[in-house]
Amino acid sequence: MLTPKRFIHSLETARIAERLAKIHSVDPDRAYLAGLIHDCLRDSSVSRIKKIAGREFVNIEREAMKIAPLYHSFGAPAAARKIFGIRDRGILSAVKYHTTGSVKMGKLAGIVYVADYIAGFRGTGSAGRVRKLAEDKNKLDMAVRMAAGGKIKYLRKNKKEVHGNTVLLYTRDIPEKRKMSGK
Repeated sequence: MLTPKRFIHSLETARIAERLAKIHSVDPDRAYLAGLIHDCLRDSSVSRIKKIAGREFVNIEREAMKIAPLYHSFGAPAAARKIFGIRDRGILSAVKYHTTGSVKMGKLAGIVYVADYIAGFRGTGSAGRVRKLAEDKNKLDMAVRMAAGGKIKYLRKNKKEVHGNTVLLYTRDIPEKRKMSGK
């Protein structure tokens, strides 16, 4: 399912997610598992994702806004359920939104989003700043927002489509009282 390079990235993402989970009072085992499987369909063809997802593929295609590189992200919950037997909604949300993010993300999903962004070389200069923010127990929201900004900058620079979730995540207000929920 994964190339060796993608597997190494997934291991690194899992380790970072586990470490960040401990800082942010989230179950580190759930974070590790979500980080480990987040890219389980990344090297799969659209036809394979369609086969795994079955009837869910219509929703995947709609949610991914027909941006093919995002199919793996929106299809990951189907694979997590059908291949790995995972039913934990927090883990399923984390793998679903690890690429685009979402204003609906809880802490676990935010942790995986950031861990994926900072794991290995991601082609942006902001990964170090995002890591530093994420390691502060009071600044996960800021790290998520900065990662979204870095993704937008990277995608625009490379003339690639930016998903609406990422734009909303970057432009949303983060009132002090409305921090990421605990899930």
